[in-house]
Amino acid sequence: MIGVLMILNQLSKSLRLLLQVNQGMGKETELAVEVQHSILNLEHLLQENLDNAYVLGRLGIMHAFAGNKVEAITAGKQAIELTQVDKDALSGPTHYLRLGEIYSIIGEVDLAIDQLEYLLSFISGVTAWTIKLNPYYAPLRNHPRYLRLIRPTPPA
Repeated sequence: MIGVLMILNQLSKSLRLLLQVNQGMGKETELAVEVQHSILNLEHLLQENLDNAYVLGRLGIMHAFAGNKVEAITAGKQAIELTQVDKDALSGPTHYLRLGEIYSIIGEVDLAIDQLEYLLSFISGVTAWTIKLNPYYAPLRNHPRYLRLIRPTPPA
């Protein structure tokens, strides 16, 4: 349990550094090191827990930050395979949201929006507000499809 907490702390540090980089505070080198540490820690944790969709999703996010597109997408898709929406309505949507975040981070805008459209097509716990507030979707904010998702047209 202590190992998991240390890894989660590492992830938190990586994400804080990412926020600082995005806010123009520098720290790009420190962020790159932290992301690589997070990847190594998550891969180690995954070896102990091969069927942990949450670890796979976070590993995908870290690979996306590192620019490892193939590894990021693979991890995100594996998380979805482990926790299908039709078998787990509570946790399943989380992994589609995570895959959308991965696509957004690596610049696959249309694929990211595809995930969001899917999640909004049924009751999933994901709403236009949760999407708007999610910082991983910032690269999508000016895309017309994204804008239609978060500002649906009222019925006639």
